[in-house]
Amino acid sequence: MLDFLLFRDLALHFNKNKDNNMTFVNELIPEEQKDKFDPEVFKLNLAYPPMRPYRWTIDREREIFLIKVGAHGYGGGQGDGFIPPVFYTLSWKGQVIKFDVRIWSTGKFIDGDLDLNWEIFNIKLPPSLENKQAEVFELIQEAIRAIDTPSGLSKDKYRSINTVFI
Repeated sequence: MLDFLLFRDLALHFNKNKDNNMTFVNELIPEEQKDKFDPEVFKLNLAYPPMRPYRWTIDREREIFLIKVGAHGYGGGQGDGFIPPVFYTLSWKGQVIKFDVRIWSTGKFIDGDLDLNWEIFNIKLPPSLENKQAEVFELIQEAIRAIDTPSGLSKDKYRSINTVFI
Protein backbone atom coordinates (compact mmCIF):
# COMPACT_ATOMS: atom_id res chain seq x y z
CA MET A 1 0.00 0.00 0.00
CA LEU A 2 1.35 3.40 -0.96
CA ASP A 3 0.86 5.62 2.05
CA PHE A 4 2.50 8.71 0.63
CA LEU A 5 0.53 11.35 2.46
CA LEU A 6 -0.34 11.45 6.11
CA PHE A 7 -3.56 13.39 6.29
CA ARG A 8 -3.58 13.59 10.07
CA ASP A 9 -0.57 15.92 9.82
CA LEU A 10 -2.48 18.45 7.74
CA ALA A 11 -3.95 21.60 9.18
CA LEU A 12 -7.64 21.35 8.37
CA HIS A 13 -9.19 23.91 6.05
CA PHE A 14 -12.81 23.19 5.37
CA ASN A 15 -15.05 24.29 2.55
CA LYS A 16 -18.60 23.26 3.37
CA ASN A 17 -21.32 22.97 0.78
CA LYS A 18 -24.97 23.87 1.34
CA ASP A 19 -25.67 20.46 2.90
CA ASN A 20 -22.89 21.06 5.45
CA ASN A 21 -20.85 18.20 3.94
CA MET A 22 -17.16 18.39 3.20
CA THR A 23 -16.24 19.16 -0.38
CA PHE A 24 -13.19 19.22 -2.58
CA VAL A 25 -11.13 22.39 -2.66
CA ASN A 26 -8.48 23.42 -5.19
CA GLU A 27 -5.29 24.75 -3.65
CA LEU A 28 -1.52 24.79 -3.73
CA ILE A 29 0.04 21.79 -2.01
CA PRO A 30 1.73 22.88 1.24
CA GLU A 31 5.52 22.54 0.96
CA GLU A 32 5.71 20.30 4.03
CA GLN A 33 3.36 17.81 2.33
CA LYS A 34 5.33 17.54 -0.91
CA ASP A 35 8.16 15.69 0.85
CA LYS A 36 5.71 12.97 1.92
CA PHE A 37 4.90 11.95 -1.65
CA ASP A 38 6.37 8.79 -3.09
CA PRO A 39 8.01 10.17 -6.27
CA GLU A 40 7.38 6.93 -8.18
CA VAL A 41 3.65 7.64 -8.00
CA PHE A 42 4.19 10.71 -10.16
CA LYS A 43 6.46 9.09 -12.73
CA LEU A 44 4.75 8.70 -16.12
CA ASN A 45 7.34 6.39 -17.66
CA LEU A 46 10.97 5.40 -17.42
CA ALA A 47 12.16 8.09 -19.83
CA TYR A 48 11.16 11.02 -17.64
CA PRO A 49 11.91 11.86 -14.02
CA PRO A 50 8.94 12.08 -11.65
CA MET A 51 7.19 15.43 -11.65
CA ARG A 52 6.89 17.48 -8.50
CA PRO A 53 3.20 18.37 -8.13
CA TYR A 54 2.24 21.82 -6.88
CA ARG A 55 -1.61 21.90 -6.96
CA TRP A 56 -4.24 19.46 -5.83
CA THR A 57 -7.96 19.08 -5.44
CA ILE A 58 -8.50 17.74 -1.94
CA ASP A 59 -11.26 16.61 0.41
CA ARG A 60 -9.50 16.31 3.74
CA GLU A 61 -12.41 14.84 5.66
CA ARG A 62 -12.63 11.84 3.33
CA GLU A 63 -8.84 11.65 2.84
CA ILE A 64 -9.00 12.06 -0.94
CA PHE A 65 -6.88 14.15 -3.24
CA LEU A 66 -6.46 14.44 -6.99
CA ILE A 67 -3.30 15.60 -8.75
CA LYS A 68 -2.62 16.17 -12.43
CA VAL A 69 0.62 14.36 -13.19
CA GLY A 70 1.12 15.23 -16.83
CA ALA A 71 -0.22 15.37 -20.35
CA HIS A 72 0.62 13.78 -23.68
CA GLY A 73 1.71 16.46 -26.11
CA TYR A 74 -0.63 18.60 -28.14
CA GLY A 75 -3.69 17.90 -30.23
CA GLY A 76 -3.30 17.32 -33.91
CA GLY A 77 -4.46 19.59 -36.67
CA GLN A 78 -7.76 21.41 -36.64
CA GLY A 79 -10.64 18.98 -36.97
CA ASP A 80 -8.61 15.75 -36.99
CA GLY A 81 -10.41 14.51 -33.88
CA PHE A 82 -7.30 13.77 -31.81
CA ILE A 83 -7.54 14.94 -28.21
CA PRO A 84 -4.37 14.26 -26.19
CA PRO A 85 -4.85 12.64 -22.78
CA VAL A 86 -4.15 14.25 -19.43
CA PHE A 87 -2.89 11.96 -16.64
CA TYR A 88 -4.20 12.07 -13.08
CA THR A 89 -3.52 10.32 -9.79
CA LEU A 90 -6.20 10.07 -7.12
CA SER A 91 -5.32 9.02 -3.59
CA TRP A 92 -8.10 7.70 -1.37
CA LYS A 93 -7.04 6.81 2.16
CA GLY A 94 -3.56 5.96 0.89
CA GLN A 95 -4.73 3.86 -2.07
CA VAL A 96 -3.50 5.17 -5.43
CA ILE A 97 -5.73 5.19 -8.50
CA LYS A 98 -4.26 6.37 -11.80
CA PHE A 99 -6.35 7.30 -14.82
CA ASP A 100 -6.34 9.28 -18.05
CA VAL A 101 -8.75 11.97 -19.20
CA ARG A 102 -9.59 13.61 -22.50
CA ILE A 103 -11.10 17.06 -22.10
CA TRP A 104 -12.92 19.09 -24.73
CA SER A 105 -15.72 21.57 -25.03
CA THR A 106 -18.59 21.76 -27.48
CA GLY A 107 -20.83 24.65 -28.39
CA LYS A 108 -20.08 28.34 -28.29
CA PHE A 109 -19.65 30.58 -25.29
CA ILE A 110 -21.30 33.49 -27.07
CA ASP A 111 -24.42 31.39 -27.79
CA GLY A 112 -24.66 30.21 -24.19
CA ASP A 113 -24.49 26.54 -25.17
CA LEU A 114 -20.93 25.69 -24.10
CA ASP A 115 -20.55 22.18 -22.66
CA LEU A 116 -17.43 20.79 -20.98
CA ASN A 117 -16.73 17.09 -21.54
CA TRP A 118 -14.43 14.81 -19.53
CA GLU A 119 -13.81 11.32 -20.92
CA ILE A 120 -12.21 9.16 -18.22
CA PHE A 121 -10.39 5.98 -19.25
CA ASN A 122 -7.48 3.64 -18.54
CA ILE A 123 -8.35 3.50 -14.84
CA LYS A 124 -5.82 1.51 -12.81
CA LEU A 125 -7.38 0.29 -9.58
CA PRO A 126 -5.26 -1.40 -6.93
CA PRO A 127 -6.48 -4.95 -6.16
CA SER A 128 -7.79 -3.82 -2.76
CA LEU A 129 -10.31 -1.50 -4.47
CA GLU A 130 -11.50 -3.73 -7.30
CA ASN A 131 -14.65 -4.63 -5.36
CA LYS A 132 -15.37 -0.91 -4.81
CA GLN A 133 -15.26 0.12 -8.46
CA ALA A 134 -18.62 1.96 -8.42
CA GLU A 135 -17.61 3.97 -5.35
CA VAL A 136 -14.20 4.79 -6.86
CA PHE A 137 -15.82 5.94 -10.12
CA GLU A 138 -18.15 8.19 -8.13
CA LEU A 139 -15.18 9.72 -6.26
CA ILE A 140 -13.28 10.25 -9.51
CA GLN A 141 -16.28 11.98 -11.05
CA GLU A 142 -16.77 14.18 -7.99
CA ALA A 143 -13.09 15.17 -7.91
CA ILE A 144 -12.96 15.84 -11.67
CA ARG A 145 -16.03 18.08 -11.45
CA ALA A 146 -14.37 20.03 -8.64
CA ILE A 147 -11.09 20.85 -10.36
CA ASP A 148 -10.58 24.14 -12.14
CA THR A 149 -11.71 24.13 -15.76
CA PRO A 150 -8.93 23.84 -18.36
CA SER A 151 -10.11 27.02 -20.09
CA GLY A 152 -10.06 29.05 -16.91
CA LEU A 153 -13.76 29.86 -17.36
CA SER A 154 -15.94 29.74 -14.30
CA LYS A 155 -17.99 26.56 -14.15
CA ASP A 156 -21.21 28.58 -14.20
CA LYS A 157 -20.33 29.70 -17.75
CA TYR A 158 -20.87 26.15 -19.02
CA ARG A 159 -24.33 24.88 -19.81
CA SER A 160 -23.25 21.44 -18.61
CA ILE A 161 -20.21 19.56 -17.36
CA ASN A 162 -20.29 15.94 -18.51
CA THR A 163 -18.15 13.04 -17.31
CA VAL A 164 -18.09 9.70 -19.11
CA PHE A 165 -16.19 6.53 -18.17
CA ILE A 166 -15.03 4.37 -21.07
